[in-house]
Amino acid sequence: MKHIITYVILLAATLTGYSQNAKKEIETDFNTYLTAIINKEFETAIEYTAEGIFELIPREQLLVAMQSAFNSESMNLRFDNTNIKDINEPELINEKYYATLSYSNDMYIGFVDNSVEDSEDEELQEKKELQQSMMLVSFYKNFGEENVTYLEDKDQYKISVQKRVIAESPNGITNWKFIVVEKNMKPILEMFLPSEIIEKL
Repeated sequence: MKHIITYVILLAATLTGYSQNAKKEIETDFNTYLTAIINKEFETAIEYTAEGIFELIPREQLLVAMQSAFNSESMNLRFDNTNIKDINEPELINEKYYATLSYSNDMYIGFVDNSVEDSEDEELQEKKELQQSMMLVSFYKNFGEENVTYLEDKDQYKISVQKRVIAESPNGITNWKFIVVEKNMKPILEMFLPSEIIEKL
């Protein structure tokens, strides 16, 4: 009996240590992924992207799309206050380990329109106000009105973002790769991810 109790205690300690190590590796790898995006190091970000995505969109095509979105001359984009909120226990599904996590950050978006900027022309100012209203409506719809603020002094939109993420690894400890789950994305995820992990989103 004493030996059984000792075995159970050792097993529990081993599993706890594994869980803590796995979660720490997920956090480290996800921070590397996010930092690469923030710093526009898209080749690095691609290396931390879940392989299943490339069944739907070729790696090079995704890289070009990221470069176009973040290097637009008509838009300024930056991120701040990134916070990983929780990381769930990894689980083995179909010979691969999966975990879910959530994070939040503040996204600042500004648009450059030289034809309107600092203009005193009434028509151009009306055009700018219309553009602002349209952007607010779009951001409200996608992120929720309570998460969107227009910073008039900086002519920027501040969006408080909360996202769910799927992490996958071949061994449950290292080499974690990620998919940030966007709105209405579940039908796409169902094409290459197990239903057991999608149900946790």
